[in-house]
Amino acid sequence: MAPPFYFPILLIYSASDVKAFGSGYNAVATMQYLISLEIIAVQLNQFKCGSLALGVCFSHKIIDGSTASSFLNAWAKASRGQGNENLIPKMEEAAMLFPPMKNFEIDLTRGMLGHKNIVTKKIIFSESNIFGLRKNIIYECSNFNISRVEAVTALMWKSSLEAAKASSGDGKFPTSKACHAVNIRNKMTPTLPKHSTGNLWHAGMSSMVEVKGELRLHDLVERVREAIKKIDGEYISKLHGVEFPNKIIAAFEGMKILALEKSIPFYSFTSWINFNFYEANFGWGKPTYVHTIGIPMENWAILMATRDGNGIEALLTLTTHDMTQLEQNPDFLNFASFDS
Repeated sequence: MAPPFYFPILLIYSASDVKAFGSGYNAVATMQYLISLEIIAVQLNQFKCGSLALGVCFSHKIIDGSTASSFLNAWAKASRGQGNENLIPKMEEAAMLFPPMKNFEIDLTRGMLGHKNIVTKKIIFSESNIFGLRKNIIYECSNFNISRVEAVTALMWKSSLEAAKASSGDGKFPTSKACHAVNIRNKMTPTLPKHSTGNLWHAGMSSMVEVKGELRLHDLVERVREAIKKIDGEYISKLHGVEFPNKIIAAFEGMKILALEKSIPFYSFTSWINFNFYEANFGWGKPTYVHTIGIPMENWAILMATRDGNGIEALLTLTTHDMTQLEQNPDFLNFASFDS
């Protein structure tokens, strides 16, 4: 049910760690032997300096970010020879609760992927800047339970709307909606194991935002929170069987209608912050850097943790005009910096 594309993850290991731990592990050769289907591709590069780059590309048709994290960390643990038992992925739970659809031929993303006038930039939110951002929002609304994901998501949404307003030339904020991908494994009753394999996520949709006066950051924080919170155990319990794919189809079709027919921007966010890619130690030490690429879809953002776990790196895709405006927005740059 996910968009029909592959998503890559690149893990960089420094030369000093590789030399310290040694490189006598044959993990990549083992992986190439075991998997020959086009659900995953693996490539290991070793540079003259001694550093390693492990690239892994997953098919999003059957694997989501949580599955990818479980796979990489289990593979890394097995490569180090740790653990008495190999991790057996939970393949059956998702299929039993949400049976796969046969002859599913609807192109959910036609007209939304591959725009030529879009650009992706990496944006860094340091721990101190996130603290300052949350402090400002708390001052506005006296809500002390704002998460860093909610704060950063709302800031990117608000600043993107300001960029769209500046690009349009009519001096008006566009009406917009946002959605946030929600991992449903821990939302279900009973919860599913974190190693359950599949695309076990759902899109939390915000209500429509029409700005008639001041665009306030804490208002968007509330919209983001409401969108995520509505994907709870009660909501998920109503999606068993064909209702789950039908809801996903309706969500994507709604996005297409808004974006393509009504010209209402739809801002999509997904957080990989809790997926622990920086824990993937194959025997060379932990990665010094983990990266992916932006999705070729307008108004899309992926949030990842920085190496220390305290900051956030965001890959944000906007139109070239909107990105130019965003890069000149002083209110945004108070809390964010563009990676050159």
